[in-house]
Amino acid sequence: MCPMGLFDLCTAPIHDMISRRLVETCSFFLGLFNILNPSLD
Repeated sequence: MCPMGLFDLCTAPIHDMISRRLVETCSFFLGLFNILNPSLD
């Protein structure tokens, strides 16, 4: 198993890509939720 620092360095681009995708997905669903439920704003 890699040391933690090296592991982070190896997986940083992958993690960044997944994080960005998750943020985009969450933002999309939050926006959709706000459109459907404007009273909760």
